[in-house]
Amino acid sequence: MTKKGILLLSGGADSTTLFVHALEKGWTIYPLSVDYGQKHAVELEAAKQIVDYYRMFYYEVKYRNCVKDLKVLNFDLSQIGHSALTDETQEVPNSMKNQIQTVVPFRNTLLATLAAAYGESLELNPITIFMTPVKEDFETYRDCRIPFYHSLTETLRLGSTRETEIEIITPFIGTTKAEIIALGTKYKVPYELTHTCYKGTRPACGKCPACIERLEAFKTNSLKDPLEYEKE
Repeated sequence: MTKKGILLLSGGADSTTLFVHALEKGWTIYPLSVDYGQKHAVELEAAKQIVDYYRMFYYEVKYRNCVKDLKVLNFDLSQIGHSALTDETQEVPNSMKNQIQTVVPFRNTLLATLAAAYGESLELNPITIFMTPVKEDFETYRDCRIPFYHSLTETLRLGSTRETEIEIITPFIGTTKAEIIALGTKYKVPYELTHTCYKGTRPACGKCPACIERLEAFKTNSLKDPLEYEKE
């Protein structure tokens, strides 16, 4: 029986690595991206390029039939703001010290709920949702912790239209970004197609928390990040 899952693909390095990891494990993936009013909405174009790469251009033919069309949903959280990623009155921090400013309230709750609803529309049962919290997220982001996902899974199951088995898979929740880059390098993930910078600039700023963590992950693996940066 074919394993089918919905994967929240941001277009960043972590979710792209998980995307390829799931394909390697034999899953058929329905990639889902969400335009939630983020300043770095350029990541949505990165997600599209990644899906196109594995559907049409990648030399491994085995992947092509396992990657479905990218679904992009609009859910504008800039109307709420209260985060440097969605609020135009706040500046994206240039260091790790103020990383709490990059928390988007209840973002993962909302993204997982949208993924579950998309799964219902596809008539999947079970509905399997792949998400990419990583070890570095634990301290700052409360919605990147194991108890949260256990609770949310049960909430989504109870709220489904009909009796449906729901599973949220977070295989990198205890994995560092450096370890993820090491795994993705083995998979030959095209990191040059991904986007990480919270400011949404190209070249990437090299100063925001997302850029800092990404650069450090490549450095730990003695690798050069293929992206271009304004400042490293």
